[in-house]
Amino acid sequence: MTTLLKRGSRGAAVRSLKLLSEYGASPRLLIDGDFGPATDAAVRAAQGRLELVVDGIAGAQTMTALRRATEPVFAGRAEPDKEAMQGEVSGCAHLV
Repeated sequence: MTTLLKRGSRGAAVRSLKLLSEYGASPRLLIDGDFGPATDAAVRAAQGRLELVVDGIAGAQTMTALRRATEPVFAGRAEPDKEAMQGEVSGCAHLV
């Protein structure tokens, strides 16, 4: 069962969204375990850039896409998916 992370979620699972900072959230997000408005904006921006449904919910598809875009080696790639990482997730100050 996959945890759905959305606005109001708290805890260690929300910290896994540090991938948003690796994906280009600018300024980098504060990883404090609270899914607030800045995290919601970063998730929505990343979903749009990853061509996912933009709903602000970080479920299995969003987390898998973020991992694929940020992991140095995934499915035989020797470095991160730079094409998917182009641009910024702007307007995101921290997890609030």
